[in-house]
This record gives sequence, structure tokens and C-alpha cells, in this order.
Amino acid sequence: MKRARFRGLTALVALGSLLALCALLGGCARLGAALGREPAIDIAILTVLEPEYAAAAARVEDPSPVEGNAARRYRWIRGEIESSTYDRPYHVVVGMAGDKGEVAGALATRAAIGRWNPRYVLLVGIAGGVGGSASVGDVVLPDPIWSYEVGHLTDSFTPKLGSHYDYAPDPALLRAALAVRPAWIHGIRAEPPGKRPASSVVSGPIASGDKVIESKNSILYSDLIRAKPEFIAVEMEAAGAAAAVVDATDEGYDVGFMMVRAVSDVIRARPEGEVVEGQSYVDPERESWRDYASDVAAAFVQALIRDHWPVPPR
Repeated sequence: MKRARFRGLTALVALGSLLALCALLGGCARLGAALGREPAIDIAILTVLEPEYAAAAARVEDPSPVEGNAARRYRWIRGEIESSTYDRPYHVVVGMAGDKGEVAGALATRAAIGRWNPRYVLLVGIAGGVGGSASVGDVVLPDPIWSYEVGHLTDSFTPKLGSHYDYAPDPALLRAALAVRPAWIHGIRAEPPGKRPASSVVSGPIASGDKVIESKNSILYSDLIRAKPEFIAVEMEAAGAAAAVVDATDEGYDVGFMMVRAVSDVIRARPEGEVVEGQSYVDPERESWRDYASDVAAAFVQALIRDHWPVPPR
């Protein structure tokens, strides 16, 4: 009986010491890091291109590079983003998929969830805007993400619409993103290649697929507009990433998804001969604005996490 009481007292003393050490280090997550264990990750920020990764990683405090997966060219950096609401920071990891397209988006998302078990996944980077809806430098938020690659191809392409091909972002995150105060633009660090745009925030359907749409003259663009004339932007990874999150939640993971993109170019009608069928085309507008748009998206995400994140840090 005395031994049982002694063991219980010893356990209480050990627990008290552990909690005291937690408080000294600023939280049990930091204690875990001090003991060599990875802290619980609140948010995994996924990017695709080098400028997207660099801009997002530059917003992380106390950054610590983590060994990636050489076979799939993943790159990771772990750190914190301070909260203006809570007395402890959000633990984040920034990853780079290293390849483009829906498959790459899905694989990188599942890798992030399996390795870090984040509460949320944010896909962050650049997108192509649709004229009249979003301009260069604008932030675009999905409501919803529409996977346009599935459909019927006869004389023209008829994309399928419906719940199996539309992916809604986490509702709380979308509401929080729409509530971000306009002062977020003061966090933009990059210089634009031209006149600094106003950088509005636009929400609406965003089309996601493996094909880069360079011209309004293309048949695919016409087919997409006919199927869903209200879409505001196009990009290449979100449908795969969102599908991976849905699959992970079915397996028992507690993870939500959101995408934040900034417009690096607006799809327009190209003069005859500017885009040659069968040849690769590099849009000079997108290339010149890519670094700036990457920084715009990173600045918005930093403000979202710091000032408006709807749940406390773990």
C-alpha cells in the first residue's frame, strides 16, 4: 500500500516537473523539440515553384530545414508564425512539391499529412486570372475548387460538373480569409516589375487541371467558360491536393484544406502566331510577375495565420 502511494506521489512529482519545464520553455511543443521529438504541426503550407517556396519560408520564424525526399524532390522547412491572438505561436512546416500538376499536388499533400499530421493544409502560390474577375496581384480564394480534367471528348470537350469534381475549402478558413484586414498588403516585400497593383481579394470558383491555359483563343478555354462561366482563376495542383485531404479524412485524419493563390498573369486572347500549336510557350507577363505574386500570396497567408486563424495553436 505504501509502495503504491509512493509510486503515485512520484508520478505526480514527475508530472509537476514536466509541466514546469513546459512553462519554462514556452509550451509542451517546445519541450518536445528540446527532447528531440517533432512538435505538433498546426499548419502545413505547400508550394510548388521555387519562388513560392522562398516567399512562404521567408515568413517563418526560427526556421529549421528538414531533410526531404530526394526521389520526389520534396523540400521542407519547419518553424513558427506568431499569433496576435494567443500567447503562443503556430507551428508550421513549409513544403515544396518539386513538380506541377494534380498528381504532384496529391502526392505532396499526402506526404505532408503522413509525415507531419497537420491540423490544416494550405496550398499557396500563383494562379492565372480570368479577365474581369481577378487582376495581376490579386489574391484569389476558392469557392469551390473545380477539377476540369474529367469529362467527355468528342468534337469538343464537355467537362463534368458535380460534387465528385468540386472541392470546397474548409468553411472556417474561407471565412477567416475573407475577413483579413486590408493592412495585410503592407506585408508585401517584393517589388513588382511594373506599377504596383491594388491587390484585392477575390473569391469564387477556381479551375484546377494539368493543362496550362495560355490563351482565350484555345478550344479548352472556350469549353471551360461554356461549362462554368463564373470561374475566376486557373491553376494546376489544388484538385489533387484537395482530393488527398478528402482521402486522408476518410482514413481518420483530422485535417482541413484551404488554398491561397495570387494572380501572376491574366489569360487573354493572343495575337495570331504568338502561340504556336505543338510548341512550348512561356508567357512573358507571368514570368515577370511570378516572384511578386508569390510574395503577395505569402504575405496574405502570414496575415491570415497571425491575425485571423480560427482555432488556437495546438
